[in-house]
Amino acid sequence: MQTATILKAIGCPHLKLHHGNGYWYFVYDDGKRWHDQSLAVMRLNHLSLDAWVAAGKSAVAAAEAMPEPAQ
Repeated sequence: MQTATILKAIGCPHLKLHHGNGYWYFVYDDGKRWHDQSLAVMRLNHLSLDAWVAAGKSAVAAAEAMPEPAQ
């Protein structure tokens, strides 16, 4: 499995998936709101595609629920 496969299945252009030291994390950045969400997973294949998609959609929902900063 590759990060591109996961991100394509989630379908959010503002979401990225990064690898840390022993974990993976999603970063949402639409230029107005920023949010990150980590998963304690060593390798991509330790979760199913469905589990990755659910976690990514959860990160997107949390980010989009945040109020946009006042201008």
